[in-house]
Amino acid sequence: MAESIDDVLDKALRNLGISKKVKKTQILNTWSKVIGEEIKEHTEAKYFDRGTLFVNVDNSSWAHQLLFMKENLITKINEKLKEELLTEIRFKVGHISDEQYNFAQQKKNRIEKEDLNKAEKKELEQTANYIDDDNLREKFLNLLTESRKTNKWREKNNWHECPECEVLIPEFKDKCSICELKENNEQLVEKIEQSLYTTPWLSYDKLAAKFPQLKQRDFDAIKDNLAQRLETKLDEMMVLALEGEIDKQKLRVLVQNYVMLETGVSPENLTDRLIEKIIGSNKMKIYNNL
Repeated sequence: MAESIDDVLDKALRNLGISKKVKKTQILNTWSKVIGEEIKEHTEAKYFDRGTLFVNVDNSSWAHQLLFMKENLITKINEKLKEELLTEIRFKVGHISDEQYNFAQQKKNRIEKEDLNKAEKKELEQTANYIDDDNLREKFLNLLTESRKTNKWREKNNWHECPECEVLIPEFKDKCSICELKENNEQLVEKIEQSLYTTPWLSYDKLAAKFPQLKQRDFDAIKDNLAQRLETKLDEMMVLALEGEIDKQKLRVLVQNYVMLETGVSPENLTDRLIEKIIGSNKMKIYNNL
C-alpha cells in the first residue's frame, strides 16, 4: 500500500532527527490558530515538552478562566494536528511578548474604527438622555457607543450567539464564559449569587479577592441575572402588597437589596430619594406604606 505524503514526510523528518523540533513548532503555531482572537490577546504559547504545552497568560483572571476550557482546547489542537500530541496545558501568569500586546492594540483600534449610522447614534443618545448630569451622561454614552461598535465588529468576524443566553461569542466557542462557568462550576456561581444577595453593595474587586477565578464580565453577568430575578420578584410582591397578602418587612428588605444591587450603594448611604429613582414613584408609594 502506497504511503501518504504526510507519512513520507514524517519518516524523513525522523531520519533527519528533527521531527520533535518540527512538532514543537507545530504545537506553538496551532495554539494561536485554534484559540481565536479573544484569548490570543491575553496569552502566548511558550514551549512544548513531552505532551505538555506551557502558556503564559497576562493576568490571573484569564488564567483561571482558561482552566475551565483546557480539555476543549486540547481536543481542538489535536484535531487540528490530526495527531494526539497534546495531553496537558499548563497556564502561568507571566509576560507576553510585544507582538501579542500589539495584536491586542490592533484589535482595539479596529473596533474603534467601526462606524455607527445616524439611526444607531440617535438611539444611543436617547438611551443616555435620562441622565441629568452632563459629565455622567457623556461617559455613559461613550460606554454604549463602545459596546455597540464591539458588537458590530464581532458580527463581522463571525461571532455567534451563545445558545444559553444569546450574547455574542467567538466562532470557536460553544458557550459564553458565564454559561461555561455555570456548567463547569455551578456551586461557584451559587456562592457568588448568595454573596451578592446578602451583601448586594459588594464590588467586583472585593468578590474577586474571595473568588480569584471570577472575571469582571462573569461578575457583571451574574449580577445582572440576579437583578433581573429580584426585579421580577419585586413586581410580584408589590401586587400582593396591594392585596394585603405579603410580609411587609420581607418586601422592604427585597426593595433595599434590589436598589443596593443596582447602585452598589451600602446600607448607610441608602436614601428614600435613591430608592424612588430606582423603583419608580408608583412602587415608592407602596414602599412608604409598608
